[in-house]
Amino acid sequence: AMVLALNHPEIFESLAVLDIAPVTYTASNNAAWADVVRVVDACARLPIDTISERAQAEQHLKATVPDAVMRAFVLTNIMPTSAGGLEWRINVRAISASMSEIEGFPYEPDGELQYPRQSFFIAGGKSTFLKSAHVSSIQAFCPTFTIAKIKDAGHWIHTEKPDDTLALVGRFLDEHSLGDP
Repeated sequence: AMVLALNHPEIFESLAVLDIAPVTYTASNNAAWADVVRVVDACARLPIDTISERAQAEQHLKATVPDAVMRAFVLTNIMPTSAGGLEWRINVRAISASMSEIEGFPYEPDGELQYPRQSFFIAGGKSTFLKSAHVSSIQAFCPTFTIAKIKDAGHWIHTEKPDDTLALVGRFLDEHSLGDP
């Protein structure tokens, strides 16, 4: 969404970003990114074509996705098929194949490319994805920004603290919406 907003700001009224900064993440510079890569890889390796129940999928994922909250979030992306099996709601293979592109941020924070409207970044208090060291990069790309922190949340703030996340995003949208088209 950040890249799209930078390239086409006219299609956005405002921008809300959940626990990520406009920087490149790799397993070597952020241990939590290594966890994301591991989860995506586990999803890509799940033999979904041979599984007929969500409980079976959960059992397969337990060894590689030990965190119950994360596993529950992953399982929300599995849906039943009309043939009685399961399938991914999202394109897991495309996500897995594109991880090197997803982890990178394609622009330098030189002030040349900016999103001119209000931006709202929400950090998880226990997360390492949005740190004070990232503020200069955020400011370079989104000069009109606000940052809030959800104290007891990690990176997956929308699954760990959904009510807090929705309240913050809702307040931001209420304050920065231009109105109905």
